[in-house]
Amino acid sequence: SNGGSFNGSYNDVTAPEGFAGALATAERMAGPLTVLVNNAGVANSGSMLDTDAAEWERVRQSNVDGVWHLSQAFAKHLIAAGRPGAIINIASVLSYRVTPGTAAYAISKAAVKHMTEAMAAELARYRIRVNALAPGYIVTEMTDAFLNSPASAETRKRIPMRRVGTPADLDGALLLLAAPRASAYMTGSTIVVDGGHLTAFR
Repeated sequence: SNGGSFNGSYNDVTAPEGFAGALATAERMAGPLTVLVNNAGVANSGSMLDTDAAEWERVRQSNVDGVWHLSQAFAKHLIAAGRPGAIINIASVLSYRVTPGTAAYAISKAAVKHMTEAMAAELARYRIRVNALAPGYIVTEMTDAFLNSPASAETRKRIPMRRVGTPADLDGALLLLAAPRASAYMTGSTIVVDGGHLTAFR
C-alpha cells in the first residue's frame, strides 16, 4: 500500500489533492492534530541501469513527493490554527550510505533527510519542529520477504548487535521526537536507530 490511513478511507500518499480534506476529517474525529509521522513508503531493488522510468516514478512519488506534499498540508493546517506541532519523517540508514541494488530507494531516502533539514529551517518560526528517524533493517511488511530469506543471514552478521530491529525498537526515539517537552530544542535532527549497522557499513 502507498499510505497510512487518516480515517480508514484515505490512504494514498501519492494523491495530494486529498490531503487538506483528510487532515480536517482526522481532526474532527480525533481532536486537534499536533504530530505528523511520514511513515508511508515503498521499497525498491535493482541497479540504476535496470530501474525504468515507471519504477523510478513509483519510488519517488511515495517516498519523496508524498512526504513533501503531506508535510506542506500539515504545516499549513497548523499555521492556520496558530498551533505548534511536530513532523517526523522516516528516512533510512541508506540516507547516509548506499548498498548495491538500492539506488532509487537510497536516493529517495537521502532526499527525505535533506528535506527534513530544509523544512526545519523554514518552519521553526511557526513553532513546528521537523525531525527524522533513520532506521536500519526493521521487520515490517516491506522487509519481511528479505529478512525471512537465507540471504538475510549475511546482513545480520554485518550488524554489530547481530539482529534486525522490531517496530518496538523505534518507539523510544519516536516518542522523543513527538513529545514537545522532551525535544523542545530539537529540529532538523535525524536519529539513527540501526543496531550499529551504520558504523559497520561496507
